[in-house]
Amino acid sequence: MRNFQYSFIRARSLPALLLPLALLPACVYIDGQIGQLDDETGGEEEDGESSDESTGSSPESTGAEESAEDGESSDESTGSSPESTGAEESAEDGESSDESTGGVDPECEALMDDLYTFFTDVEDDFCALVIRNDYQTGEFIGWTMRCHPDGAPLTLEQAQAMSTWGGQNFSETEDHYLLYAPPGDFGGVAFVGDKSGLVFDASIVWDGAGDINVPDEFMDPALLGPGCFEGANLGVEYGAYDLSNESVPNSLPPEAAPSIDAVLGSVLFPALQGYPTTTSILLYPRSVGAFDPSNAEIITIINRSA
Repeated sequence: MRNFQYSFIRARSLPALLLPLALLPACVYIDGQIGQLDDETGGEEEDGESSDESTGSSPESTGAEESAEDGESSDESTGSSPESTGAEESAEDGESSDESTGGVDPECEALMDDLYTFFTDVEDDFCALVIRNDYQTGEFIGWTMRCHPDGAPLTLEQAQAMSTWGGQNFSETEDHYLLYAPPGDFGGVAFVGDKSGLVFDASIVWDGAGDINVPDEFMDPALLGPGCFEGANLGVEYGAYDLSNESVPNSLPPEAAPSIDAVLGSVLFPALQGYPTTTSILLYPRSVGAFDPSNAEIITIINRSA
């Protein structure tokens, strides 16, 4: 009997993601302050030239002052004050300063909003997202959401009755059951949320190829914003189940890294940040005996936990 365990793995930290999001409103505010400096400090001399006294070291006297008549800055406007960043733009040209750039791509932000609404706007239901990735390439195959109507906690016996193969529970957490029936000729695996019900159910065939029974329909992975957060430092903990390897069942092989990176680089976790969920990642082999990487998949399940 395989001794599957549930392990938590730290997959980067969140602050680097939050920094650009936090900077955007701050930069807009700075740009507004720069516009105020231009209006208040320019054009004090009638002849359009700044006085020699403007070369002092006070912060107020070193900005890019402009004369009211000729619109040209004086030679003294090259000071080292924090305000004199060289990025000031006049109110008339309608161009914002360089500080107003950065943040999340608008298309990615829209996908984040849509995904959050899709996942949370289900009254009284406990739901889980199921994401499929190709084991060899890491590319998304599809995704969907499964929900249980009442969210009442399920017993192990109820979870086993929902699944095709029943099997032993190898989960060590309270928010889900990971049921595995070792294949003699046929067997299978099921993920049953404690409150979200049957989320994933698939067969595993000895020296053959099993099928995913639940879910039976999947949506376009483009809706997950692949690459929107590529390389971001996200703090994500996940449980690992390797259903192809009896010696290291509670970790994933290095070949799973492209799929994990693809999931982390999408809008999934930024969109659901702060929402109570747990994440599990399964290596679903479809076959045992002779492991075939060409039809294996990485299954990520993000399960509502409260």
